[in-house]
Parts: sequence; C-alpha cells; structure tokens
Amino acid sequence: LPLDSWPCLDGVHWIFPDAALGGASHIDRRDFLRQSLFKDLRYIDLLASVQLVLTKTGYGTQTEAVLNRVPSICIERLDWPEHEYLREWHEEHGEVVFVDIKEIGTKPFDGLLSDLLSKKWTKNPISATGADEAANITCGYF
Repeated sequence: LPLDSWPCLDGVHWIFPDAALGGASHIDRRDFLRQSLFKDLRYIDLLASVQLVLTKTGYGTQTEAVLNRVPSICIERLDWPEHEYLREWHEEHGEVVFVDIKEIGTKPFDGLLSDLLSKKWTKNPISATGADEAANITCGYF
C-alpha cells in the first residue's frame, strides 16, 4: 500500500495489520494504528466497530462487512474467478465501491473515502443462514 501518500482526514484513524506498518518505520503518523493495539477485541468485533473497511475482493471481510453494515472499498481482483459474482452480491446487499489498487493514494480516492465515510446505509439487513442451509442439505443424506 502507498502509505507515503495515504490520505490524512480530520477525525479519521486507520487500523492496519501490523505487517503493513512493520516495514514503514519512516512513517510516523498519529492516525495510523496497529491492529495489535486491539488484541483484546475479536477481529469480527473490530470490523463491526469501524465506519469503513478497505479490503481486497474475497469472501471473509466482504461478507462480514455486509452482515455488520460496514461500508467497504474493495480492491478489484479481476483475475480471481469469483470476483464478478462476489462483486454483484456485495453491490446488491452492501454499500461498496470497487477500485483498482492504482487508485489508492490519489485525490479521487480521497474524495471516495470522504463520500463513503458520510454515506448512510440504505440496504436491507441480511442474516447469516449458511450454516443452517448446509446442515439441512447434509441431513438429507442420512
């Protein structure tokens, strides 16, 4: 990630995985926080407590963001076979914008962040039903 050009927005703090900041000792910003500072908080609770998540296209964080009604910016993974399906699902059920990784750290990206941070959630809540669905399918074999 281009941490040297990362946006600095009033009232916003960024939580990064420790590894992302590990090699960035030349960057000393008060708005950059290491995820390990929240070690007593489960990952899902940390995710649910933020105003916005930046992630790559993938099932875990995108699904949890929608379930917890957290707007998202997703870095596109056009070479990933499931990208288009997950993008369609996320756009239907969550507040999300997909970007190319080259856009991060640019002025338009700063504007996108500001827009999403002030965006109201407009989608209907959804429930996690996958475990029940899998159990019902599995029970049909016995």
